[in-house]
Amino acid sequence: MTAARQPIRLVLLVEDLDFGGTQRYASYLARHLDRERFEAAIWTLRGGDDFRPTVAAAGVPIVDLTRAKKVGPTAIARLALRLLVDRPQVIYTLTVLPNIWGRAFAGLLGVPVVSGYRNYMPAQHEWLLARFSKKIVANAERLRGVLTDRLGVPADKVEVVANGVDIGHFQPRAGAAPQPPLVLCVARRVGRKDLPTLLAAFRIVRERRPDARLRIVGNGPVDLAGGDGVEVLPAPGDIRPHLAEATVFALSSVDEGAPNVILEAMAAGLPVVTTEAGGAGELVVPGVTGLTVAQGDAVALAEALIAVIGDPERAAAMGAAGRARVETDFSLAAMVAASGRILAEAAGRRE
Repeated sequence: MTAARQPIRLVLLVEDLDFGGTQRYASYLARHLDRERFEAAIWTLRGGDDFRPTVAAAGVPIVDLTRAKKVGPTAIARLALRLLVDRPQVIYTLTVLPNIWGRAFAGLLGVPVVSGYRNYMPAQHEWLLARFSKKIVANAERLRGVLTDRLGVPADKVEVVANGVDIGHFQPRAGAAPQPPLVLCVARRVGRKDLPTLLAAFRIVRERRPDARLRIVGNGPVDLAGGDGVEVLPAPGDIRPHLAEATVFALSSVDEGAPNVILEAMAAGLPVVTTEAGGAGELVVPGVTGLTVAQGDAVALAEALIAVIGDPERAAAMGAAGRARVETDFSLAAMVAASGRILAEAAGRRE
């Protein structure tokens, strides 16, 4: 009789568990991978608490290498030691600093590495470190092109796994959109989200629609002030109440992968207005599920928002089409299955 195979010891290495699309992906994956195939743990370089309760409630171990505000030499040294002692069967490096230090140490120790590539041009030294990755997982076709065409990564090393969203968790609201109209942006307050352009666009919107409101929800180092119809709120544990109050979802990024939050807004039945940054433009079908504009163009962003706000029937049709697209193309089950296959193969398992 053949003994049952032991689960693959998997580490998902992230900088932190604060709110962010990559952190959400890591928490989804750790909680939903088949427990008979994977024994998953999350290691963080500096802690973070936003996703900690849901991860811990699922029984997934969390190892904080430090609880510092920033990643420093202590976290890097502890990562090297932990890898040397624990030696997981595969490590999945996610976010920039894990993709640098996690790959370097794991590669030198002979631990199989799968790496995530989820921003258009992150400073994670792909040209040097890609050699340590068994596979690099991008979440948009446009990012695959950056890896292969611009950074010279061999095409057979790159796979695209589209983000998935829990369509049972995110549901369209019942009834018409609340009035006055609310533009919602859920994003980390960091430079690549280009929130000043969104604020500039909203000032133009207010000239035409004085009743319009803008709500920016998220944490981060960029200081933003409210006023003149603008609210700036901290990231909550659950964004669904904000989605339920919104008329349209907006994102003004200059650098993106394929933002989970766009899919969550679409699953909630909202039309989306976004820049074409990275893979964001791949998620929205222009004129069908929302509108896309060029990065940094406040006037074009304002015109798109005005067009959606000013036509409730069109906005509702876009929201319904977005929900249908998520149900068809961005299932959580498909994302977990594809990621699990790649991780198992990197660990030497083909099942």
